[in-house]
Amino acid sequence: AGRHASAARANGARTVESTKVSEKASVWKYLLGLLGQLALWIPLYAWFFKYSHLMDALVRPFPRVGIVAHVVLAAVPFLLRYGSLAQRSVEYSLRGLAQLTGSKALRHALESLVAPLTCAIDALLAFASVNLLAQAFPSSVVIDLPEHLRFIDPSGDGLLTAPELESVVARISRDILNATLATQLCRWFLSFKRPPANFNRKAKEGGSLLTRFWKGLVCRVGLVVLLDVAMSASAIAATSLRWFKVAGLDPHTVLAFGGIGGLAFGLASQNVIANLISGVLILVNKPFAEGDWIEVQGVEGDVRAIGWSFTKIETLSGEIVAIPNSSISEEKACNRSAGAERRLQIEFPISFKTNDFSYDKASGLLAGMEAAAAECQCCQGRLAGMPRAYFSKYNMDTDSPVPWVMLDVRLDNSTLEEDPELYNTRSELTMRVLDYAREQGCTIPGLEG
Repeated sequence: AGRHASAARANGARTVESTKVSEKASVWKYLLGLLGQLALWIPLYAWFFKYSHLMDALVRPFPRVGIVAHVVLAAVPFLLRYGSLAQRSVEYSLRGLAQLTGSKALRHALESLVAPLTCAIDALLAFASVNLLAQAFPSSVVIDLPEHLRFIDPSGDGLLTAPELESVVARISRDILNATLATQLCRWFLSFKRPPANFNRKAKEGGSLLTRFWKGLVCRVGLVVLLDVAMSASAIAATSLRWFKVAGLDPHTVLAFGGIGGLAFGLASQNVIANLISGVLILVNKPFAEGDWIEVQGVEGDVRAIGWSFTKIETLSGEIVAIPNSSISEEKACNRSAGAERRLQIEFPISFKTNDFSYDKASGLLAGMEAAAAECQCCQGRLAGMPRAYFSKYNMDTDSPVPWVMLDVRLDNSTLEEDPELYNTRSELTMRVLDYAREQGCTIPGLEG
């Protein structure tokens, strides 16, 4: 046994050591690959954005050579973009760095940045390519603009010269590039604040602020959902204003028309807005949550989803019923899963044998019913207190008064997942108590046979 234990420890130590060696090898492999990426992109960046003026000085005495040089240079970023070199480089760098970090939030941030950063680099390459093509036009070129396009001419005479063309292309492409970069930043922000695919909603309380925010989103906590919607709307609105500027629209005018349009839309879709507001109120006030057993508008079942417009309930028959949120807000909703206890009451008539009724007999019968209910299999581990039995009323319509017994049972609500509607529990308790009453020589009116 000692030799086996020593061998197991030795194998474990070798496994740990090999894992460390493998991790070190992966780190060095990643660093070498990253150096290779930098060796490619730094010279390209330096040439296009730092030293391109040197080429302009060299080819200025030779206009035709300058045209060819600018066209060839414009093709380089085009080929880089459509050859997916930028995408592979960004993905390799960010995903490799994400694997090395131990922070879940940082790893999610880096993985969420892959697609937006790839699109941003593609936009930069397209910007460089378009501007290089604009610089390739000979200085003698003059373009006679149509009437509807003369607004882009800086001089306003309708004749676009080569320097003016270069200036116009630089201005428009710069505005489009800025709007595209803002869009990709918004895209990354929306993706980053969304919980990762493997996020554990059952994680223990605590952790970073971002982790608690993600948990609030997954669990549909009202204030967190509202904060998420507000941040998303703000980011999208700020990005939209960038594009309005590119289109030459005044943001104040757009907001003014948006307010009028919003008012008209609100008047035309009052039910939609009512359902939306009711959905927000449900998420904030939390009268019920997903998984609760509720009854509203005659529909009873498990809450499967709380949407912005509808709440979906799965009934006992397996049907999914979608109820408008505004209807739930206006009606009384009974949440049978919210309280710590559930109260189950069973009432039935009982008859004693002739001349066999006494105070001691009745008291013993009620106590026996309480004990029988407590010992019932369906109540084991579920009781929140001792059951109570008492006479609730008398039926005076017959020749001899018939007493009615009320059995009051309190159950722990957290133990009722398998029988939330209490149909099985009610049925089993009723049969057990009635059997006990028959054993004591009593009869149940209507069940004498």
